[in-house]
Amino acid sequence: MFTFKKIQLCKDTNGQLNKEVFAEINEGQLLISGVDSGPSVKSMLGDDEYKYHYSFDKENTQKIIDFLVGDNANADEEFEKRFSGLSGVKNLRDLCEEQGISFKFISFK
Repeated sequence: MFTFKKIQLCKDTNGQLNKEVFAEINEGQLLISGVDSGPSVKSMLGDDEYKYHYSFDKENTQKIIDFLVGDNANADEEFEKRFSGLSGVKNLRDLCEEQGISFKFISFK
């Protein structure tokens, strides 16, 4: 079963938006959590903070790993390279849509 410890995909602060995103594979399931905060979040959502979580079951996690690296043991490095930064989560969602990979998404303020 493939795992990687929690990695930070994004930590960005520009005065208007603070963004932190983390990913890990635990027990074969990819979990991504993020928090956006700051004045731009407050003006868009009426609250200072927006939290979100993506979860992928084992089958869909394996699809991502197979797509990224196949049997390569450095999936965490490839994942970080492809999905880091401010648009990293969008890039992941785009990949999922293109490859038919399902996930659960929840968000809250």
